Amino acid sequence: MSKKPFQEGLKHFKLGKYSESIEQLTLAIQALKESEVNAYLIYDTRSAAYAKLGNNKAALIDARKTIQIAPERWQGYARAARLFLAVDKIDASLSMITLALQRLKDGDEERKSSLLALRTQVEERQLAMERRQKRLTNHISKLPVELLTEVFQTLVTEDSAALIPLLHVCTHWRQILKFSPRFWSILILGRKKPKEKAAQWIKYSKGRIRELKVKPGLSSATNWPSESLRGLKWDSLSKCELHQWSISSYLHSISQPGAITNLTSLFIDCDPYEPDFDKGFVFAANPQLQHLALHNVPLRSIVPEDDINLSQLLSLSLNNCDLDGPLLHRIVSCASNLQTLQLEFSKITQLVTPADVPSLILPNLSTLHLRCLRSNMFASTDLPSLRILRLYDIVDSVLLARLDAWSHSIKLTELALTGTPIQPPALLRILQASTELQKLEVCKRDNLMNDILTQLSGPAPPTSTQNLTSSTSVSVPVMCPLLTDVNFSDCKDVRTGPLVKFIKSRHPEFISPEIASSGTVVKPVQSLVINGCHLVDAEWLEWMRTKVPRVSCIYMKKSTKFR
Repeated sequence: MSKKPFQEGLKHFKLGKYSESIEQLTLAIQALKESEVNAYLIYDTRSAAYAKLGNNKAALIDARKTIQIAPERWQGYARAARLFLAVDKIDASLSMITLALQRLKDGDEERKSSLLALRTQVEERQLAMERRQKRLTNHISKLPVELLTEVFQTLVTEDSAALIPLLHVCTHWRQILKFSPRFWSILILGRKKPKEKAAQWIKYSKGRIRELKVKPGLSSATNWPSESLRGLKWDSLSKCELHQWSISSYLHSISQPGAITNLTSLFIDCDPYEPDFDKGFVFAANPQLQHLALHNVPLRSIVPEDDINLSQLLSLSLNNCDLDGPLLHRIVSCASNLQTLQLEFSKITQLVTPADVPSLILPNLSTLHLRCLRSNMFASTDLPSLRILRLYDIVDSVLLARLDAWSHSIKLTELALTGTPIQPPALLRILQASTELQKLEVCKRDNLMNDILTQLSGPAPPTSTQNLTSSTSVSVPVMCPLLTDVNFSDCKDVRTGPLVKFIKSRHPEFISPEIASSGTVVKPVQSLVINGCHLVDAEWLEWMRTKVPRVSCIYMKKSTKFR
């Protein structure tokens, strides 16, 4: 008879003794007779006990048996609905709830409310799971590989170091990157595991390294480069940046002295204590070179018999290089297509060119950057394409006289004069001619800037423009109307009044109707740097910052505070 163990099982269930309840209910099931009407209640109760113990598999088996015995009853379906919810089988749970509701007797509102509440709980779980799934879904992985590759290429082109974090995102991204050689075309080697990195980059790029950078200190590494660069296809190399390492010496050591044939950009920084410079590699072996930068290079080793082929060179930068005036003149004259020339020295350096050498012809030079240089190289040179001129600590009278001669025809977009004693009339003529000037930097000058600011604030004098058939005068309402960035740092004479007048002359709030109706575009000042200008009234800085987006006014550096 199953009645007694069933009653004992119910008793243990109500007391929370679920294991004892299962034992008694199992005895009741074993004593069941085929004709027993309420057998489904025993299986349903044992299913509930299994569920309390977290044994959902056994509980579902008993729930299924309950439905088999009494398919017209709601109990088995309701139990199965709760168990399916526990294992996140949402669709099955909702189906069981529907079947249970269909089997309720009319008027059984309490159980109906319970099942409807269960349905609401299931639906909320379904929404939560959908939201979670949406958050966890990797939508980017659904993009075509070709499109994802283009996205990666944009990131790596902007910053080659972006390759490393991309490799650590997921396996899918890592596989795309590893099997795309173009992502590994930039090799930057420092002191940290250079051999391992070189081997990996050469492997995944299939040897087609396009850019090679060797950082300072690597040449002193033990047994470098040894076999680290084996497999690199040197004819694929187009850009090199080498610090204290001679690539030409290495190529000779591996019997490939002429392996580099497509180099377009070269940067060499020599060790001043251990100079190792192959002049033939730089000036003759790469006729297609377009960008050349040399730092601390002993150029005096070049003799007149050495070949210099820089016909394709577009930019040349020499920084603290050991050379003389004739050699500098020869190098520059061999680069007749130059667009950018930068000559920098850490101290005043005099490079005199003999008077009998031909004048430089640089028709395409648009950017000239000079620092601490005394030279007559430009004494008779015209620069018709010059747009950017930067002179730092230039005190050479010959060069300044040439600048005065240029002032009648020069048309600049950027002008920087720091520690350069240009005369006010020459500077005014340059500003008057440079109607497209956008950036002006005049620093470390006294008794100059107030007059310049006054001129920049008022109407510009007519400028003369000449062509083959006529000569006309063009009048603009403000001198340098496109000027937006100015830097007058360490100009001790700059005062508040001229500065405020200059800002107002270009701000839409203060522009006169005559200027507004002239048709000339006058741009407001976007950046104002007046560091070290002690005569600027601090009370006006707040007003300036409301009219100019970027204002810097540092009266004193920390290093000079207590002097």
